[in-house]
Amino acid sequence: MRILKTGKEYQHIYPSIISKELFDACQQVRHNWNKKPFKYGQKEYIFRGLIKCATTGRVVTADTKKKTYSNGDSAEWTYLRTWDPDNHKKKIYVKEEKILQEVEKVFASLSLDPELLGEVIAYIKNSAHLGRIFINNV
Repeated sequence: MRILKTGKEYQHIYPSIISKELFDACQQVRHNWNKKPFKYGQKEYIFRGLIKCATTGRVVTADTKKKTYSNGDSAEWTYLRTWDPDNHKKKIYVKEEKILQEVEKVFASLSLDPELLGEVIAYIKNSAHLGRIFINNV
């Protein structure tokens, strides 16, 4: 043990209360105390990581809101959240259902040749089959 005032080192005469291993383990816990575990895939949202704001360039995130009514019923809604381009401190919330309706309109307007559609379906079935074989063999 070194005394700061004199700069001299003295022999430690008292027995240790805890072992060095326990001390190191406690220090490790203390240093990791405020770190949150990575939980990116914890909740499944349809648009996670797929939509970016055109003006700010930030990824649009999803947020679930829950409400319990006085009669005991509960409901939950999923909102997509982005930041207001005019006021960066303000967030804009849009119901996920509204975005899904817009995406459905786009998909409804798409059309494929029957021949090309058959090729796409065959490719998807083949790739899904190969994916299952690969997963089962791992």
